[in-house]
Amino acid sequence: MTSRERVINTLKFRKSDRIPMNFSCTENFQKKFCRYFNIKEENIISNPLVNHVSSAILEKLNCDFRTVSPVYKENFPLNLFPACEDLKKADIAEVISYRWPEADMFDYSTVTEQCETYKDYCIITGNPGTGDFLYKAGSLYGMEDMYMGLIRHDPVLIKIFEKISDFYYEYNRHIFEAGKGTIDIAFYGDDYGGYHGSLIGENTFRDILKPYWEKHFTLARRYGLKIMFHSCGSIKNLLPVLYETGIDIIDPLQTDIKNINLEELKNNFHGKIAFHGGICIEKPYKSTDEVRKEVRKVLSVMSDRGGYIMAPTTIVTENIPVEYVMAMYEEGFIWEL
Repeated sequence: MTSRERVINTLKFRKSDRIPMNFSCTENFQKKFCRYFNIKEENIISNPLVNHVSSAILEKLNCDFRTVSPVYKENFPLNLFPACEDLKKADIAEVISYRWPEADMFDYSTVTEQCETYKDYCIITGNPGTGDFLYKAGSLYGMEDMYMGLIRHDPVLIKIFEKISDFYYEYNRHIFEAGKGTIDIAFYGDDYGGYHGSLIGENTFRDILKPYWEKHFTLARRYGLKIMFHSCGSIKNLLPVLYETGIDIIDPLQTDIKNINLEELKNNFHGKIAFHGGICIEKPYKSTDEVRKEVRKVLSVMSDRGGYIMAPTTIVTENIPVEYVMAMYEEGFIWEL
């Protein structure tokens, strides 16, 4: 099987030749990994929009995914939605006239080129920050005021959500068009969970956020794409409505939070939602053997009958030993389905 065939097969909840695998990490971890294996650091792609991992690292880990993205046409701010609280006391007119980013700030020809290079892999576009209505609105409006505004259905906050949505809709439409027929997965995200449970209720999601996501997911479906959705934290209560909204894959499968039972998730959502993640590489392991044991524990439940992609539960940071990451992916690679 090619990497692309392997991922598509597992998303159809069928047995593949091995577990599909993905990886994400910080730029500093990439540099650490490259030094460890004497890989040239110029292979590292620095992109403030998307967490790109060097193909040389992904090949070393036998990963099946490659990320594609546009680039800025010229020097624009690294953060499109700065944590400035500029709109904390704004009215609707001020929200409308705010300096919102525009889709034509980017060169999308790079997407076409990348798709051709990665044609044998599962091609994904986007990241956990694509959409990310709560965090971005909170950065502009004030995080506490944003959550209170959700309760009140504040029209100013709703207008901020609308402007964020408008940008990402056009941004993604250009990407999907540039990679038409070659992109497999659109990656979106919005953090709805904490350690003990979700930060918003199902009714709040339905009333305020669901219409935006349905619009975005409809666009992705029009291009034949699967939907991967990121939300950190315990969101078990939101999984049914997220499935109803149109997601195919949830990221991350977090095993280090309350109210998560792998057997229950597998039984309740098999055939509906696939899971991406599952391996908490940041636990205080004492050896690579302990890492391998953790991988086997998760795979023993999640690998059966497809619907699971092995990946870290969070972006790997530079404090994680390279040896632990290698142990994780070596164990995943040899796991027998």
